[in-house]
Amino acid sequence: MKKYLFFIITLTIPNFLFSQTYLGPIGGLNFGWYSGNLWENHISSAEADIGFEVVGSSIPLANLGIFIDMIIIDHLCFSSGISYNVYGQDCFVGSYDILLVEYRQHVIEIPLLLKYSTSNGFNPGLYFIFGPKIQFLIRDYEMKFLFLNEIYENDFFVPNNLFLFSMLGGFGYEIPNRYGLFKIDITYNRNITEPSYLVSDTSSSPYGIINNIALNIYYGSKL
Repeated sequence: MKKYLFFIITLTIPNFLFSQTYLGPIGGLNFGWYSGNLWENHISSAEADIGFEVVGSSIPLANLGIFIDMIIIDHLCFSSGISYNVYGQDCFVGSYDILLVEYRQHVIEIPLLLKYSTSNGFNPGLYFIFGPKIQFLIRDYEMKFLFLNEIYENDFFVPNNLFLFSMLGGFGYEIPNRYGLFKIDITYNRNITEPSYLVSDTSSSPYGIINNIALNIYYGSKL
């Protein structure tokens, strides 16, 4: 009797806590830029050394992964998954044909988000998401110098701490159907812990704070 009772409980509790669950791919584009005092001092120092203005530019970089949405109660959902993201920024020095500097960070991320949706699970609606992300740096930080469309120098900095945390917020629109869920959103993400890239024995690199705006598209099948 106890075995049958335990079996019934294990089947009913997940359905009670998460009345609907969606699982599927996510893809999108990131538009990032660096900030903070160290970054501003780095740019000012570079401009003073070379005698040219350094102009930052956010370019689209890819993200790809898998997401899962689990509805806790009406309009409230837990959203997570795992994704591969590339963050970074380009800087043009002097003019577009003189020198381009590319900054890149490659990370694996796991978001732990709460989603509030105006949809009732059957009709389309707006939603809002907020929460932390766990980030894992999977490659060394890369800074590439290009001169006249040719690679002039490619530097790599090894991070001391591979795990970071960031905070994310955003809004989107979702369209459920009898088989799954389609949604699209815009998010803003900023790390709250910083990687430590030692560029010398006495100073840390200025690439610690990365801001990111992302446009994401999802489609999940109902489980």
